[in-house]
Amino acid sequence: MPGFHELIPNVVKRRIHETRPLMKIAHPEREPINVTFALLDNAVNRAARFLTENLDPDEENFIWMSQSDARYIIFAIAAMKTGKVVVFPSLSNRVPANLKLFESVGAKTMFYGPESSGSLAELIGKASPGVTARPGLLLSEILSPEPVPDYPFTGTWDTIKKKRFMGLHTSGTSGHPKPIWWTHEHFENLFSPLEDGVLPRGDKKLERNTCSTLANHDVLIAGSQSHAGAMYITMVSLHSPMTAILIHPDLPIIPANITAVINQTGANSLICPPVPIENMLDYAPGLEALSRLKHVGYVGGPINPVLGAQVAKVTPHLYSLIGSTEGALMHMDYSQDSENFDAIRFVDVGQRMDEVIPGLFELVFPKTETLDKLYSFWRSYPDLDGEYRTKDLFAPVPGHQGWWRFKGRTDNWVAMANGYKMDPSDFEAVVTSHPDVRSAIVGGSHRFRLCLLLELHEDRIPRNEADAQAELDKLWPKIHEGNQSSPKFGQIPRELVLFTSEGKPFLRAGKGSIQRQLTLQAYEPEIDALYERVESGIVSSGLREITDVSAESLTPVLTQLFQYALDASDVDDDTDVFSRGLDSNGVTITISRLKAALRKYGISEDQLQGINIGLMYSSTTARTLAATLSAYLLNDSQTDGTPHPTDGGVEDMLTRLTHLARYPTTPQTILLTGSTGSLGTYLLSALQSLSPHRVRRIICLNRTSDASTRQAAALESRNLPPAQESDGRVVFLTVSDFGAPNLGLGIAEYDMLRTETTAIIHNAWPVNFLLPLASFEASVGGLLGLLQLAFASAANRPPVFFVSSISAAMGDARHVPERVLPDPGQLVLGRQGYARSKYVGERLLDAYAESTGRKAAVLRVGQVAGPVALGGSWNRAEWFPSLVRSAKTLGKLPRSLGSSSRVEWVPVDTLSRIILEVVEDVCFDNPFAASSRFGFGKPAAVYNLVNPQAVEFSELLPALQEKGIADETVAFEDWIEALERSADDPKAKKVAADENPAVKLIDFYKSLVPKGAGVGGREKGVSGAANGSANKGAESAAGEDDYTWQVDKTLEASITARDLKPVNTEWVKLWVDRWGF
Repeated sequence: MPGFHELIPNVVKRRIHETRPLMKIAHPEREPINVTFALLDNAVNRAARFLTENLDPDEENFIWMSQSDARYIIFAIAAMKTGKVVVFPSLSNRVPANLKLFESVGAKTMFYGPESSGSLAELIGKASPGVTARPGLLLSEILSPEPVPDYPFTGTWDTIKKKRFMGLHTSGTSGHPKPIWWTHEHFENLFSPLEDGVLPRGDKKLERNTCSTLANHDVLIAGSQSHAGAMYITMVSLHSPMTAILIHPDLPIIPANITAVINQTGANSLICPPVPIENMLDYAPGLEALSRLKHVGYVGGPINPVLGAQVAKVTPHLYSLIGSTEGALMHMDYSQDSENFDAIRFVDVGQRMDEVIPGLFELVFPKTETLDKLYSFWRSYPDLDGEYRTKDLFAPVPGHQGWWRFKGRTDNWVAMANGYKMDPSDFEAVVTSHPDVRSAIVGGSHRFRLCLLLELHEDRIPRNEADAQAELDKLWPKIHEGNQSSPKFGQIPRELVLFTSEGKPFLRAGKGSIQRQLTLQAYEPEIDALYERVESGIVSSGLREITDVSAESLTPVLTQLFQYALDASDVDDDTDVFSRGLDSNGVTITISRLKAALRKYGISEDQLQGINIGLMYSSTTARTLAATLSAYLLNDSQTDGTPHPTDGGVEDMLTRLTHLARYPTTPQTILLTGSTGSLGTYLLSALQSLSPHRVRRIICLNRTSDASTRQAAALESRNLPPAQESDGRVVFLTVSDFGAPNLGLGIAEYDMLRTETTAIIHNAWPVNFLLPLASFEASVGGLLGLLQLAFASAANRPPVFFVSSISAAMGDARHVPERVLPDPGQLVLGRQGYARSKYVGERLLDAYAESTGRKAAVLRVGQVAGPVALGGSWNRAEWFPSLVRSAKTLGKLPRSLGSSSRVEWVPVDTLSRIILEVVEDVCFDNPFAASSRFGFGKPAAVYNLVNPQAVEFSELLPALQEKGIADETVAFEDWIEALERSADDPKAKKVAADENPAVKLIDFYKSLVPKGAGVGGREKGVSGAANGSANKGAESAAGEDDYTWQVDKTLEASITARDLKPVNTEWVKLWVDRWGF
């Protein structure tokens, strides 16, 4: 191991040839971005040149603010190379707090992520004239693989070890964040535990320090990179054989996304704040995912003891990480189990515990040679000569020698359960300014909401509940005033205000100062009872009374709740609350208050159990949530006893959007979207293989500016010819918002599309079976934008082809016709927002065709298999390749695929040819001929793109056996049980994830088991898949054998479809060979 005086830019250079990614940026709908040391080095060089070009030579400090992603560590290292200092203010700080920080750091330039311009608009607008705000680099730009000349770095340890390169800050939640400057010496502290002998040897049953615990792990870090906790863990990977996985910044940190990323990437450890972990209790797939992880660490605050205990029951190792921006991570022993999930065992390196309150001890670090090597306190505070007092209070855990439980702070800070910390001094000062108030203490450590304990002057102390409410009415304007100056998460609701009782005043020291912790301890029974009343719903102050549980009655109640959670009076019944900024904190508050109101109305506790985070995220407005909630409470929900959105969501979206797809007269336009995906890549290749007399130009619309680079990589990886960009035959245009006017393009670009386009193939759509219908509204808006483009092309009248899914057509009738089905009530769209959104798209296309007389076609895609005629391989992360790989590891193959045993798969390269033949057939149709399928009043054409020649999976087994996958065959249910055993077997758990990938998809395979057939057989449909890898290509993996598909139009239009062979053993052997199993 090299010495830890090695500077970070040199560490990156030294490891540049390593293939293990330093980090992955994961999004369930896309392939993860693997950030190797080589890519990191290139990105750092790009960022360093960006800084050199955009900062004055004498301008040292600059600010970076963006969504939480890899740009933070990249700019930190770029600052090292350029001699600059990057400051990372938290996006969660209030604007005044960040403005105060701007003043204290003296930076003249603030760079921001272009994607964050909207959320930072107020801060940018209020920044002092001396601070210039400039857009910085997008994540896709900074991580572009296009080589950048190396930016020279000649620094040595002795010359720059005390040089600042980064500024983090103490809690911005107090309104007065103070910068903590990191020098290169801080890394010596961070990495020193990796040196042999620095930490004393520990108990053999314990793992010593964070670095060794997470070594050789893929660690999902679900926290803000602007905060020290997440930054520490990411930085550890620079010197440790570990991969840090970051959730793509487009995704909120919610249980569904954490679970999907765990399943997609094979992460085996998780580090995040406590609340997302606690919320997993309401999300069964998330708990199952946690149960498969080796380590789950929470950082930033204490976990709720009751909820934590429930999580600990299913998590092999749930533990607490503790550290500070000033001092780095604390060094702890890790027991490798969850017995002490809410406690800490410090490695004894000379720190001590001072009893400052009876039974409570403050963690103190004397300045010694060992502690100075392990911790950064004396580098963060150069003027500090003696000991460092953390102000963190702990109590020993009875019966567990050496273990400590966090109990709060010696000062007035309150550490909340969601990871936030708040200094309530200003709030308390405002409240105490009321003449009736003697003193005020904000409490709520370990809680999700804070409470206020008020000590009134003796003659104002309430004697009964009526007095208390009257006094609260008088004080509320002052409390509200204090709330206005507090961060939203730190605001005190009316129901969490408690008055001291007569004869029990605040405890005070001899000099008259309040003993906060002792007072809070003395009132602990009353505070616990207060929270219990609020959480059990007895208190529901300020809520509109629920008179019945019809959707009409619930809508105004929910609107009021959302207004409260968002602190916005303009929220109405149809406001998309997530677009307005409702976060997990607001969701939790809303659930608590909603349950309170329903409990008061008389709803049973059993029914209240079903009202959870999953329900809240299934609906985006008060009106739609009221419909779902009403159906559930009136026992008109689905059979599993939990509320789910009804198909009214489809009708609601259609009601609001169908008129936008109808046009009074003729014109329209077409091109290729989604070209960088798997099917899109083969479509592009097939298009440019046609003669220029048939296809003159291909215009690819993509959302990212690096589409050309990504396209080149996608084609090259499949051994397909490169895109013909040099002669202008293939053109890439970036469309940031398909639903914006003119697709968000300039006038010249839009006019070019309008005048040149002769056909539009819309192949771009998020493939995520976890999202609700409302989450696809932007995608539906994109389809409308393309319909508007097509309609605007009066001369070419381009037909529009919408790549849909057969999951949008599965219904009560088992024979699926080639037409758009008019009644969503007859479909089994289930809970899948994906299938429901595709159905909405089909209906909109139908409306467009009928009202305009223009050509429009729906291309319903089924299971897409690997290529058989062209290069490339079937993505090994998808459900069938994963099944085959795990079958080899298990030594047994399933004899069937459950409800997917009838194989109607179409190879992706073959599918692309079929689609182009359908496109040509539609384009050549004369709309003015009497025999035309198109015209006013005529619906969109529909093509079911499945293999017309089905084959049973059992006929393909010999090919898998011949290729050495396994000789033994067992029933599908037995195979799933064997897979589950392998997931639980300690020996099997040591098998590399890529040797047993099907473990991640157990729920998906269970969804293929017919109802009542064992292994938790479920309702048919792909909704059992909780992983993006299962989603891709599996447009209808479950339940296909119950359906037959009309393919007359498909066969009439496509000679390739007519000649298509059934899936055969030769294809299976080819796929296995290309997988390399």
